[in-house]
Amino acid sequence: MKKILFVQRLDAVNKHGGDHSLLLYYKGLLEKRLGFNCEVYTNQSILDSYDCLFFFNIDRPMYYYDLIEICINKKTPYVIYTLHHPEEGILNYLKNGTFGIRKFISFLSNYDPVRYEKYLSVLKSLKNLTLKSNYDIRKVQEKIILNAKFVFTSSKLEALEIEKDICTGNFVTLPHYYETKECFLEKEKNLIVCAGRIESRKNQIVVLKIAKLNPDKKFVFVGNYNDTDKKYVNLFKKIASNINNVEVVSGLNKNEYYQYLCRADIFISLSYFEVVSLVELDAFAAGCKMIIGKYSYITEFIDGDDIQYLDFHEFRNLDFYVKKLQDINIKRDYRNLNLLSEEVIREILENVFIGEVV
Repeated sequence: MKKILFVQRLDAVNKHGGDHSLLLYYKGLLEKRLGFNCEVYTNQSILDSYDCLFFFNIDRPMYYYDLIEICINKKTPYVIYTLHHPEEGILNYLKNGTFGIRKFISFLSNYDPVRYEKYLSVLKSLKNLTLKSNYDIRKVQEKIILNAKFVFTSSKLEALEIEKDICTGNFVTLPHYYETKECFLEKEKNLIVCAGRIESRKNQIVVLKIAKLNPDKKFVFVGNYNDTDKKYVNLFKKIASNINNVEVVSGLNKNEYYQYLCRADIFISLSYFEVVSLVELDAFAAGCKMIIGKYSYITEFIDGDDIQYLDFHEFRNLDFYVKKLQDINIKRDYRNLNLLSEEVIREILENVFIGEVV
Protein backbone atom coordinates (compact mmCIF):
# COMPACT_ATOMS: atom_id res chain seq x y z
CA MET A 1 0.00 0.00 0.00
CA LYS A 2 1.44 3.36 -1.05
CA LYS A 3 1.80 6.06 1.60
CA ILE A 4 1.44 9.74 0.71
CA LEU A 5 2.07 12.65 3.07
CA PHE A 6 0.09 15.84 2.40
CA VAL A 7 1.61 19.13 3.52
CA GLN A 8 -0.71 22.07 4.21
CA ARG A 9 -0.46 25.63 5.51
CA LEU A 10 0.00 25.96 9.27
CA ASP A 11 -3.22 28.02 9.45
CA ALA A 12 -5.22 25.86 7.01
CA VAL A 13 -7.60 24.47 9.63
CA ASN A 14 -8.47 27.90 11.05
CA LYS A 15 -8.36 29.75 7.72
CA HIS A 16 -10.02 27.59 5.11
CA GLY A 17 -9.18 28.22 1.48
CA GLY A 18 -9.26 26.52 -1.89
CA ASP A 19 -5.91 24.79 -1.25
CA HIS A 20 -7.19 23.22 1.97
CA SER A 21 -10.42 22.02 0.30
CA LEU A 22 -8.46 20.51 -2.59
CA LEU A 23 -6.07 18.76 -0.21
CA LEU A 24 -8.96 17.11 1.61
CA TYR A 25 -10.62 16.13 -1.67
CA TYR A 26 -7.53 14.58 -3.30
CA LYS A 27 -6.56 12.88 -0.04
CA GLY A 28 -10.03 11.34 0.24
CA LEU A 29 -10.03 10.23 -3.39
CA LEU A 30 -6.64 8.51 -3.11
CA GLU A 31 -7.78 6.74 0.06
CA LYS A 32 -11.27 5.68 -0.99
CA ARG A 33 -10.85 5.03 -4.69
CA LEU A 34 -7.21 3.92 -4.95
CA GLY A 35 -6.64 2.41 -1.50
CA PHE A 36 -3.67 4.59 -0.51
CA ASN A 37 -2.63 5.38 3.04
CA CYS A 38 -2.69 9.21 3.21
CA GLU A 39 -1.75 11.39 6.15
CA VAL A 40 -1.34 15.11 6.82
CA TYR A 41 2.07 16.36 7.91
CA THR A 42 2.84 17.05 11.57
CA ASN A 43 6.15 17.75 13.31
CA GLN A 44 6.29 14.04 14.20
CA SER A 45 6.05 12.85 10.57
CA ILE A 46 9.02 10.76 9.38
CA LEU A 47 9.51 11.65 5.72
CA ASP A 48 11.43 8.46 4.92
CA SER A 49 8.38 6.34 5.68
CA TYR A 50 6.33 7.80 2.79
CA ASP A 51 6.45 6.98 -0.89
CA CYS A 52 5.69 10.56 -1.87
CA LEU A 53 4.99 14.01 -0.41
CA PHE A 54 2.19 16.18 -1.81
CA PHE A 55 2.65 19.97 -1.57
CA PHE A 56 0.37 22.87 -2.52
CA ASN A 57 0.88 26.47 -3.68
CA ILE A 58 3.98 27.53 -5.60
CA ASP A 59 3.17 31.22 -5.00
CA ARG A 60 3.77 30.85 -1.24
CA PRO A 61 6.57 28.28 -1.00
CA MET A 62 8.29 29.38 2.19
CA TYR A 63 5.99 27.55 4.61
CA TYR A 64 7.17 24.17 3.26
CA TYR A 65 10.55 24.90 1.64
CA ASP A 66 12.58 23.29 4.43
CA LEU A 67 10.72 20.03 3.73
CA ILE A 68 11.44 20.37 0.01
CA GLU A 69 15.17 20.61 0.73
CA ILE A 70 14.99 17.46 2.87
CA CYS A 71 13.16 15.65 0.04
CA ILE A 72 15.78 16.70 -2.50
CA ASN A 73 18.71 15.75 -0.26
CA LYS A 74 17.19 12.36 0.66
CA LYS A 75 15.82 11.76 -2.87
CA THR A 76 12.28 11.42 -1.51
CA PRO A 77 9.80 11.91 -4.39
CA TYR A 78 7.36 14.78 -4.14
CA VAL A 79 4.64 16.39 -6.25
CA ILE A 80 3.22 19.89 -6.08
CA TYR A 81 -0.16 21.35 -6.99
CA THR A 82 0.99 24.80 -8.05
CA LEU A 83 -2.12 27.01 -7.75
CA HIS A 84 -0.13 29.77 -9.47
CA HIS A 85 -2.18 32.96 -9.91
CA PRO A 86 -1.83 35.19 -12.99
CA GLU A 87 0.78 37.74 -11.89
CA GLU A 88 -0.72 40.59 -13.93
CA GLY A 89 -3.83 40.27 -11.78
CA ILE A 90 -1.75 40.25 -8.59
CA LEU A 91 0.04 43.41 -9.74
CA ASN A 92 -3.31 45.19 -10.26
CA TYR A 93 -4.41 44.07 -6.80
CA LEU A 94 -1.23 45.33 -5.14
CA LYS A 95 -1.55 48.70 -6.85
CA ASN A 96 -5.26 49.26 -6.41
CA GLY A 97 -6.90 46.78 -4.05
CA THR A 98 -4.88 46.43 -0.87
CA PHE A 99 -5.74 47.85 2.55
CA GLY A 100 -3.93 48.12 5.89
CA ILE A 101 -0.62 46.29 6.29
CA ARG A 102 -0.99 44.73 2.82
CA LYS A 103 -1.08 48.20 1.30
CA PHE A 104 2.13 49.17 3.14
CA ILE A 105 3.95 45.99 2.04
CA SER A 106 2.71 46.51 -1.52
CA PHE A 107 4.21 50.00 -1.55
CA LEU A 108 7.53 48.77 -0.12
CA SER A 109 7.71 46.08 -2.81
CA ASN A 110 7.00 48.60 -5.57
CA TYR A 111 3.92 46.49 -6.41
CA ASP A 112 6.04 43.59 -7.62
CA PRO A 113 4.26 40.27 -6.81
CA VAL A 114 7.48 38.32 -6.19
CA ARG A 115 9.04 41.00 -4.00
CA TYR A 116 5.72 41.37 -2.14
CA GLU A 117 5.70 37.65 -1.34
CA LYS A 118 9.32 37.86 -0.19
CA TYR A 119 8.58 40.68 2.27
CA LEU A 120 5.43 38.92 3.47
CA SER A 121 7.37 35.70 4.06
CA VAL A 122 10.09 37.52 6.01
CA LEU A 123 7.49 39.20 8.25
CA LYS A 124 5.74 35.89 8.93
CA SER A 125 9.07 34.25 9.72
CA LEU A 126 9.97 37.02 12.16
CA LYS A 127 6.59 36.67 13.83
CA ASN A 128 6.97 32.88 14.17
CA LEU A 129 10.74 32.98 14.89
CA THR A 130 11.41 30.72 11.89
CA LEU A 131 13.86 32.74 9.79
CA LYS A 132 15.26 30.92 6.76
CA SER A 133 18.49 31.35 4.83
CA ASN A 134 16.94 31.87 1.38
CA TYR A 135 14.12 34.28 0.52
CA ASP A 136 14.81 34.50 -3.21
CA ILE A 137 11.27 33.45 -4.10
CA ARG A 138 11.92 32.94 -7.83
CA LYS A 139 14.93 30.68 -7.21
CA VAL A 140 12.99 28.76 -4.57
CA GLN A 141 10.04 28.28 -6.94
CA GLU A 142 12.31 27.16 -9.74
CA LYS A 143 14.10 24.65 -7.52
CA ILE A 144 10.79 23.22 -6.33
CA ILE A 145 9.42 22.79 -9.85
CA LEU A 146 12.60 21.38 -11.40
CA ASN A 147 12.96 18.72 -8.71
CA ALA A 148 9.30 17.70 -8.48
CA LYS A 149 8.33 14.29 -9.83
CA PHE A 150 5.13 15.83 -11.15
CA VAL A 151 3.90 19.42 -11.27
CA PHE A 152 0.11 19.51 -11.12
CA THR A 153 -1.66 22.50 -12.66
CA SER A 154 -5.36 23.30 -12.70
CA SER A 155 -5.31 23.82 -16.47
CA LYS A 156 -3.07 24.04 -19.52
CA LEU A 157 -3.30 27.83 -19.24
CA GLU A 158 -1.77 27.70 -15.76
CA ALA A 159 1.14 25.59 -17.01
CA LEU A 160 1.80 28.19 -19.73
CA GLU A 161 1.74 30.98 -17.13
CA ILE A 162 4.25 29.11 -14.95
CA GLU A 163 6.54 28.56 -17.93
CA LYS A 164 6.41 32.32 -18.61
CA ASP A 165 6.88 33.43 -15.00
CA ILE A 166 9.14 30.75 -13.50
CA CYS A 167 10.30 27.76 -15.56
CA THR A 168 9.11 24.60 -17.26
CA GLY A 169 8.44 21.38 -15.37
CA ASN A 170 6.95 17.91 -15.64
CA PHE A 171 3.42 19.32 -15.92
CA VAL A 172 0.27 17.25 -15.53
CA THR A 173 -3.14 18.92 -15.76
CA LEU A 174 -5.13 17.94 -12.66
CA PRO A 175 -8.38 19.93 -12.70
CA HIS A 176 -10.10 21.27 -9.65
CA TYR A 177 -12.94 18.93 -8.79
CA TYR A 178 -16.35 20.35 -9.61
CA GLU A 179 -19.59 18.71 -8.53
CA THR A 180 -22.32 19.44 -11.06
CA LYS A 181 -25.55 20.66 -9.45
CA GLU A 182 -29.05 21.20 -10.77
CA CYS A 183 -31.33 24.21 -10.49
CA PHE A 184 -35.07 23.93 -10.00
CA LEU A 185 -35.86 27.62 -9.46
CA GLU A 186 -36.85 30.20 -12.06
CA LYS A 187 -34.69 33.22 -12.76
CA GLU A 188 -35.64 36.58 -11.24
CA LYS A 189 -35.12 39.23 -13.89
CA ASN A 190 -33.68 41.96 -11.67
CA LEU A 191 -31.71 39.82 -9.23
CA ILE A 192 -27.92 40.27 -9.28
CA VAL A 193 -25.81 38.03 -7.04
CA CYS A 194 -22.19 38.52 -6.02
CA ALA A 195 -20.96 35.39 -4.22
CA GLY A 196 -17.65 34.79 -2.47
CA ARG A 197 -15.73 35.69 0.66
CA ILE A 198 -16.00 39.45 1.30
CA GLU A 199 -12.47 40.85 1.15
CA SER A 200 -10.38 43.35 -0.79
CA ARG A 201 -9.09 40.78 -3.27
CA LYS A 202 -12.66 39.93 -4.31
CA ASN A 203 -13.38 43.64 -4.84
CA GLN A 204 -17.11 43.73 -3.98
CA ILE A 205 -17.19 47.46 -3.20
CA VAL A 206 -17.09 48.17 -6.96
CA VAL A 207 -20.36 46.24 -7.24
CA LEU A 208 -21.86 48.19 -4.34
CA LYS A 209 -21.22 51.42 -6.23
CA ILE A 210 -23.39 50.40 -9.17
CA ALA A 211 -26.17 49.19 -6.89
CA LYS A 212 -26.89 52.86 -6.20
CA LEU A 213 -27.27 53.45 -9.94
CA ASN A 214 -29.80 50.62 -10.32
CA PRO A 215 -32.49 51.00 -7.65
CA ASP A 216 -34.85 48.79 -9.70
CA LYS A 217 -32.51 45.81 -9.19
CA LYS A 218 -31.75 43.79 -6.08
CA PHE A 219 -28.09 43.10 -5.29
CA VAL A 220 -27.39 40.15 -2.98
CA PHE A 221 -23.88 39.55 -1.63
CA VAL A 222 -23.52 35.95 -0.48
CA GLY A 223 -20.37 35.22 1.53
CA ASN A 224 -18.65 35.39 4.88
CA TYR A 225 -16.47 38.30 5.96
CA ASN A 226 -12.69 37.87 5.96
CA ASP A 227 -11.76 38.91 9.50
CA THR A 228 -8.11 39.43 8.52
CA ASP A 229 -9.13 42.20 6.09
CA LYS A 230 -10.94 44.35 8.64
CA LYS A 231 -10.42 47.78 7.07
CA TYR A 232 -11.94 46.66 3.79
CA VAL A 233 -14.75 44.73 5.50
CA ASN A 234 -15.69 47.74 7.66
CA LEU A 235 -15.79 49.98 4.61
CA PHE A 236 -17.93 47.46 2.76
CA LYS A 237 -20.38 47.23 5.68
CA LYS A 238 -20.63 51.02 5.94
CA ILE A 239 -21.43 51.47 2.25
CA ALA A 240 -23.81 48.50 2.08
CA SER A 241 -25.83 49.70 5.09
CA ASN A 242 -26.80 52.88 3.22
CA ILE A 243 -28.11 51.23 0.05
CA ASN A 244 -31.71 50.01 0.22
CA ASN A 245 -31.50 47.47 -2.62
CA VAL A 246 -28.50 45.63 -1.16
CA GLU A 247 -28.67 42.51 1.00
CA VAL A 248 -25.72 40.67 2.56
CA VAL A 249 -26.20 37.00 3.41
CA SER A 250 -23.58 35.05 5.40
CA GLY A 251 -23.28 31.65 7.04
CA LEU A 252 -24.90 29.58 4.29
CA ASN A 253 -23.88 26.06 3.34
CA LYS A 254 -23.03 25.36 -0.31
CA ASN A 255 -26.52 24.11 -1.18
CA GLU A 256 -28.20 27.16 0.34
CA TYR A 257 -25.94 29.64 -1.42
CA TYR A 258 -26.37 27.79 -4.72
CA GLN A 259 -30.10 28.51 -4.62
CA TYR A 260 -29.32 32.22 -4.85
CA LEU A 261 -27.33 31.54 -8.01
CA CYS A 262 -30.21 29.52 -9.43
CA ARG A 263 -32.51 32.52 -9.03
CA ALA A 264 -29.99 35.16 -10.15
CA ASP A 265 -30.20 36.70 -13.60
CA ILE A 266 -26.65 38.09 -13.44
CA PHE A 267 -23.65 36.96 -11.41
CA ILE A 268 -20.75 39.35 -10.77
CA SER A 269 -17.28 38.48 -9.50
CA LEU A 270 -14.64 41.18 -9.91
CA SER A 271 -11.84 39.30 -8.16
CA TYR A 272 -8.43 40.68 -9.09
CA PHE A 273 -7.06 37.17 -9.69
CA GLU A 274 -8.10 33.53 -9.41
CA VAL A 275 -6.86 30.08 -10.40
CA VAL A 276 -10.18 28.39 -11.18
CA SER A 277 -13.00 29.75 -9.04
CA LEU A 278 -15.55 27.17 -7.90
CA VAL A 279 -18.04 29.96 -7.22
CA GLU A 280 -17.75 31.09 -10.84
CA LEU A 281 -18.20 27.51 -12.03
CA ASP A 282 -21.33 27.33 -9.89
CA ALA A 283 -22.67 30.51 -11.46
CA PHE A 284 -22.04 29.08 -14.91
CA ALA A 285 -23.77 25.80 -14.04
CA ALA A 286 -26.70 27.75 -12.54
CA GLY A 287 -27.29 29.50 -15.85
CA CYS A 288 -26.34 33.01 -14.73
CA LYS A 289 -25.19 35.67 -17.11
CA MET A 290 -21.72 36.48 -15.86
CA ILE A 291 -19.38 39.43 -15.38
CA ILE A 292 -16.04 38.23 -14.04
CA GLY A 293 -12.39 39.29 -13.83
CA LYS A 294 -10.21 38.13 -16.70
CA TYR A 295 -7.16 37.09 -14.68
CA SER A 296 -7.96 33.43 -14.06
CA TYR A 297 -7.78 30.18 -15.99
CA ILE A 298 -11.52 29.55 -15.98
CA THR A 299 -11.69 30.48 -19.67
CA GLU A 300 -10.37 26.98 -20.38
CA PHE A 301 -13.66 25.54 -19.12
CA ILE A 302 -16.43 28.09 -19.75
CA ASP A 303 -17.39 30.45 -22.58
CA GLY A 304 -20.40 32.16 -24.13
CA ASP A 305 -21.72 35.50 -25.39
CA ASP A 306 -23.39 36.01 -22.02
CA ILE A 307 -20.04 35.98 -20.17
CA GLN A 308 -18.08 39.22 -19.93
CA TYR A 309 -14.41 39.02 -18.87
CA LEU A 310 -13.20 42.37 -17.57
CA ASP A 311 -9.73 43.78 -17.16
CA PHE A 312 -9.13 45.84 -14.02
CA HIS A 313 -9.46 49.06 -16.02
CA GLU A 314 -12.89 47.98 -17.24
CA PHE A 315 -14.29 47.62 -13.72
CA ARG A 316 -15.17 51.33 -13.78
CA ASN A 317 -17.60 50.58 -16.65
CA LEU A 318 -19.39 47.83 -14.74
CA ASP A 319 -22.80 49.48 -15.10
CA PHE A 320 -22.42 49.43 -18.90
CA TYR A 321 -21.79 45.67 -18.88
CA VAL A 322 -24.73 45.00 -16.57
CA LYS A 323 -27.05 46.80 -18.97
CA LYS A 324 -25.43 45.02 -21.92
CA LEU A 325 -26.27 41.61 -20.46
CA GLN A 326 -29.89 42.40 -19.55
CA ASP A 327 -31.44 41.33 -22.84
CA ILE A 328 -28.95 38.65 -23.94
CA ASN A 329 -30.33 35.13 -24.19
CA ILE A 330 -28.31 32.38 -22.56
CA LYS A 331 -26.87 29.63 -24.74
CA ARG A 332 -24.86 27.25 -22.63
CA ASP A 333 -22.62 24.30 -23.45
CA TYR A 334 -21.90 22.41 -20.24
CA ARG A 335 -19.76 19.65 -21.74
CA ASN A 336 -16.44 21.11 -20.56
CA LEU A 337 -17.58 20.76 -16.95
CA ASN A 338 -17.10 17.02 -17.43
CA LEU A 339 -13.34 17.71 -17.52
CA LEU A 340 -13.66 18.56 -13.82
CA SER A 341 -15.53 15.40 -12.83
CA GLU A 342 -14.38 12.92 -10.20
CA GLU A 343 -13.96 10.13 -12.73
CA VAL A 344 -11.57 12.19 -14.86
CA ILE A 345 -9.57 13.23 -11.78
CA ARG A 346 -9.44 9.66 -10.43
CA GLU A 347 -8.04 8.44 -13.76
CA ILE A 348 -5.34 11.13 -13.75
CA LEU A 349 -4.31 10.31 -10.17
CA GLU A 350 -4.26 6.60 -10.98
CA ASN A 351 -1.99 7.21 -13.99
CA VAL A 352 0.34 9.37 -11.92
CA PHE A 353 0.64 7.29 -8.77
CA ILE A 354 0.10 3.77 -10.11
CA GLY A 355 0.58 3.67 -13.86
CA GLU A 356 2.36 5.77 -16.43
CA VAL A 357 1.21 9.21 -17.48
CA VAL A 358 0.45 9.18 -21.20
